[in-house]
Amino acid sequence: MSHALEAIHVSKTYRDGAAGVVALADVSCAILPGEFVALIGPSGGGKSTLLNLFGAMDAPDSGDVRIQGTSTVGLKDGPLTRLRRTQVGFVFQFFNLLPTLTAVENVELPLLLQGERPKQARERATAVLAEVGLDDRLTHKPSQLSGGQMQRVAIARAIVHRPAVLLADEPTGNLDTKAGEQIIALLAGLNAGGQTVTMATHSPDAAAAAHRVLRIRDGRVDVV
Repeated sequence: MSHALEAIHVSKTYRDGAAGVVALADVSCAILPGEFVALIGPSGGGKSTLLNLFGAMDAPDSGDVRIQGTSTVGLKDGPLTRLRRTQVGFVFQFFNLLPTLTAVENVELPLLLQGERPKQARERATAVLAEVGLDDRLTHKPSQLSGGQMQRVAIARAIVHRPAVLLADEPTGNLDTKAGEQIIALLAGLNAGGQTVTMATHSPDAAAAAHRVLRIRDGRVDVV
């Protein structure tokens, strides 16, 4: 079976003047299609760095990162942007919604950027918001939504283009316990429907919903 995501002997060091901070050190791991994998470990251990590499939002210093079998290393900006826009959905801790747009406008935006016709984009965005339980919040702006609802909008935006993989970076980190549990249940439900999910988290409770856990510490990965 081919891999949805693959890191092959990946290393990444962030420079701070003359010094360097090793984020990942010769990491190799793979995510299969349809898996729900949790990346867990302390802050600064390398979880977000690996997630950003898997999402082609950063590049390794050495090694290779593949999305759906396509190497991201050495890709020019155009093909890399297309790969990221079509194959990856990204959910962030702080939602990153545009405050002047309604829920449905936030969700349809990625489709419009890809050249989708406005009518089709609006229909798809409306349907996906219904999937995440927000069909009664279509015209609400972020300031009119709870934290959990904003994260649901962010998830809808991340999956509206039907990406092969959904990456979630601390998706419950800015939520209360109940809202966080609902978001994890939503991610698990999407995964049960066939969506590949990789989630970085500090929370053992959140990680327990995953099929498999990769513990990242000091830039290295261990299977739990």
